[in-house]
Amino acid sequence: MQDLALQTQQDNLSRNVWSERTFLLFCGLTIFLLLVRDLGYFDVSKWIFVIIAVVVFALYDINHMAIFTCFLIPLKVGMPGSYIFTAGLVILIIKNLDWLLLSQYVWILVAIFMVELLSFVYGDFSIVDYVRFAAPLLFIALLIFNGKDKFDYQRMLMYFLLGVAFAEASVIWQSIGVSGLENLISSGVRLGETSELLIEEGMRVTFNPNGFAVLCAMSISMLLVFLSRPTSYKPVWASLLVFQIFVGSLSISRSFLVLLVAITLMFLLSRVKSVRDFIKSLGMIILVLIAAYFLIDHFSPSLFPSYVARFSEADLSNKRLDITTSYFMAMEQEPDRLLLGVGLQDYPAKYGQEITSHNGIQEVLITWGIVGLILVTIFIWGIFAEGWRGVARNHKQYLYLLPLMVLLISIQPGQFFSSNIPFYLLPVFATLRLAERENPLVT
Repeated sequence: MQDLALQTQQDNLSRNVWSERTFLLFCGLTIFLLLVRDLGYFDVSKWIFVIIAVVVFALYDINHMAIFTCFLIPLKVGMPGSYIFTAGLVILIIKNLDWLLLSQYVWILVAIFMVELLSFVYGDFSIVDYVRFAAPLLFIALLIFNGKDKFDYQRMLMYFLLGVAFAEASVIWQSIGVSGLENLISSGVRLGETSELLIEEGMRVTFNPNGFAVLCAMSISMLLVFLSRPTSYKPVWASLLVFQIFVGSLSISRSFLVLLVAITLMFLLSRVKSVRDFIKSLGMIILVLIAAYFLIDHFSPSLFPSYVARFSEADLSNKRLDITTSYFMAMEQEPDRLLLGVGLQDYPAKYGQEITSHNGIQEVLITWGIVGLILVTIFIWGIFAEGWRGVARNHKQYLYLLPLMVLLISIQPGQFFSSNIPFYLLPVFATLRLAERENPLVT
């Protein structure tokens, strides 16, 4: 009997090892195809990425589905993300009919979708675009509000950072191809200004400079979490942190500097109740910033004058205040739209505007009205409440709020649900759950 049990255990271990290697193979294949397409300029059909994702979602458990999804989120802008996550939703529903839609917060998201559906009364409503908007977000929400399966949250974040690394590699290479290496590092060219190359979904991994800055800031906040946890890889995390600050700075985005300052202050505030921890953390931050400074000064000496020039502009908001004011004036003329909004689809035209709103909260108010703003607030609170459940309330744990803070700040000068930011909610949630794993609340 003992020999049989031992043999069974060895067989299970062998299957697990094979399964993990195959999972890594699928991740590696995805990266290889993306780099061949973006860096080698080969034609790779978007359906190949869909097939790979469907195979992974079908073969693996929910934990691996969540890990693979985190890996894909930074790369989503260069892939047929709506198709992939919609397929993931269908597979998730088939696998988990027993607990599906049990969370009240999932129903809150469904209510948001219903408000969006009501916008068909304004005309120009596409059911295809509606499904492409709703299905991926529902997939993310079902992974967050699972309530049944335990995920490997640390691995989810590590794969997210892996996706970030390859997304950045693609953007850097494309920027060099468009502007040239010399112009990129010496002429104030903003990293991420290749977004105009994006003709259709899945053509290239592209970000605008501010979107790229948010991605870098999100990864910086998560690297600080890893750096503060007991680990033997601290030199690796510190090196990656320096590199992320350097790469994020190349976006020449004022939002990046604001986020970097906010991250630094929040990180230090999480250490104020212990003099020893505060001094160690302050010293670490100083060393990281010094290393990043010398890296920037050596490879891109024009970066600092470029930032000075951007902060010296007469209109620091870059017309964002004018855009926000213009929308509010238009909303005053249509008070009947304030309750349920006009929907996300082509909302600028419905208000006679030529550009999208540049404030995430205002965008929610425009698209879904006061009702939508309340529902979105409850939904975000639900993610925080679910992620923070069981966490001991001490100063060190507030470090795990860094990614959530980055998300909330980043939507103020930009878009929310019309951007890639809502998908960051999954790695943000994983970071919150890490706090409970490190220091659970004893009851």
